[in-house]
Amino acid sequence: MRCIHQPVFLSVIFLAHLLSGPVSGLAQDRITFHFKAAHQFNGFGLQVWPRTDHRAERDALIRDLNVRWVRFSITPEIPEDQLKDHMSVSEILNVITGHEDQQQAEMMQQFQQELGALKVVSHLVFWQMPPPWCVSVHGSDGRERIHVEPGHIQDFSNWIVAHLLYLKRFGIAPAAVELINEPDGVSNTNYTPEEYDSLLCSVKANFEEHGIKAGIEGPGVSTGFTTGAYLQELERTGHISILQELSWHDYDTTKRPEPAGFAGVPLNLLSQVHGLPIVVTEFTSESPRWSRAPYDSGPEARSENNAANSADFGVSVAGEALKLIADGASQVSFWQAEDPSWTNDSFGLLDETGQRKPVASALQSFLQLLPKNVRAAGPGQSLFGFAGAAFQTSKTVIVALANLTSTTRNLQVDFDGAPPGRISSIRGFDASGPINGKASHQAKYSGGVLYVELTPRTVLTVVIADSR
Repeated sequence: MRCIHQPVFLSVIFLAHLLSGPVSGLAQDRITFHFKAAHQFNGFGLQVWPRTDHRAERDALIRDLNVRWVRFSITPEIPEDQLKDHMSVSEILNVITGHEDQQQAEMMQQFQQELGALKVVSHLVFWQMPPPWCVSVHGSDGRERIHVEPGHIQDFSNWIVAHLLYLKRFGIAPAAVELINEPDGVSNTNYTPEEYDSLLCSVKANFEEHGIKAGIEGPGVSTGFTTGAYLQELERTGHISILQELSWHDYDTTKRPEPAGFAGVPLNLLSQVHGLPIVVTEFTSESPRWSRAPYDSGPEARSENNAANSADFGVSVAGEALKLIADGASQVSFWQAEDPSWTNDSFGLLDETGQRKPVASALQSFLQLLPKNVRAAGPGQSLFGFAGAAFQTSKTVIVALANLTSTTRNLQVDFDGAPPGRISSIRGFDASGPINGKASHQAKYSGGVLYVELTPRTVLTVVIADSR
């Protein structure tokens, strides 16, 4: 493993500043999609739970959204007094299987059958370490946090491997694993960058010893802003090469204007340097606007007049997804598929009764059109309150645009590398819901240029078929 003495992360921040496009807030805008700089987009994902009360509804949703992969976790009931210091993989696996009941086994069998029937790839995440292997600390903000006890990093590495071997018994083999959810967060197990580096090395060795083929995606931090410290440490040690994918979570609309996307962090340049795809393993919209009138609350709670049940929320989520893809994400996963019965939030695409929310239709308006093998390009210009991505296949160009502002925008969309063609279909979604009839009059394609009237709070998807 090579050691990088001058961290690339610091260099690409300066480079990103030099390469950043102009910002425009004008009603008349011109953008260009450069297909020569396009990246592979490997699909949309969803956070799911093996336990569900609405399996049929969830499966239909996954099919309609063209979901390619799901992210999940398992939390077997294990008494804390059964966990000792320095337990081996086999000892932990024996504890897991020894406390497995019939309901747990049936649930995992059903989940394996569901994954197979849907033909989706699975990614596994570990939420936190078992309490006996952690310590409680107080942060500089006075809040209590659960922190890894460094002497138990190897124990947790064994814990991860034991759970993967447990899943193997049911025929479930995750393609990738996020070792610890949000190691920088306040509600999970904290790891410093140095401790995360130690965990990464331990798990890699453990995977090799036990023949586990899953890749590792990380560091899985809670925001684009905190990726720097972890990636710098991995660059310093050279262990960034262990990662199969760079992962992080996008909740940055809490502090930045939407769409946030990569939030100014030049992760796309970093991924190019190391040849690592970027996977956003959690995202949604958490704009402060959802906690204001006309809504009672945002997605953090459940209420009769919840913003997460509105079509306007769907516009924001679709815009955020498009911004992440345009910024360079090869995969994005929405939090989450459904509102579970054991929580009190409203982040799901299905409500607690299994009914679809408008946000599902907003995402479907463009995701349903994307084939498996597609390349994605973002606009060369950065426009305030706008997101857009162009997807290129062998026979079509699919252009999805989102206007998140309250004013109409007239766009001239140019393409670098697009073939001659004609518009074969147009789909639209706005703050009132689907507007496919109205959308058919909002775009025209002439001379290789797409002209669009993008009305306020609208997502518009245009399919251009190759005429050759």
